[in-house]
Amino acid sequence: MVKRGKENKITIVFSLVFACLISHGYADDHYNQRKLFYDSGKFEQAIEEFNKAIDLNPKDAIAYYHHGNSYAELGKDKKALEDYSQAIHINPVYHTAYQARGLTYLIVDKDELACIDFQKKCELGECEDLEFAINIDSCQKNSDLDKTGSISADQP
Repeated sequence: MVKRGKENKITIVFSLVFACLISHGYADDHYNQRKLFYDSGKFEQAIEEFNKAIDLNPKDAIAYYHHGNSYAELGKDKKALEDYSQAIHINPVYHTAYQARGLTYLIVDKDELACIDFQKKCELGECEDLEFAINIDSCQKNSDLDKTGSISADQP
């Protein structure tokens, strides 16, 4: 496994997370307020607003996901991982939460856990993160991608 500098990992990870944020568009005014705090770098205020959203609806996987993103921006990786895990617990097919958790695992040098999340996301039909992790030597390619995009289990 090739070791990379932590700063390089952080830059790569947050570039990918930012791309995910752009892909989510919600019309909710409260969401827009929280996103405004997030986008303007007011992560503590964003966390407070997402806390309110979670208090109002503890089953809101999207709120946990964005709450986690705010913690990640502050470098509070453990709290971010907890939120991403809660989002996945609420919605086990929330591929973006698997991506964010996997990327955060890369930051904290837990590559094996990152690979598990990227594999799950791949099973959900999106394999670019797994392929990326293989290309930067964070995950080992121990088989070929099959036609569905999943890692084939019958190969060594």
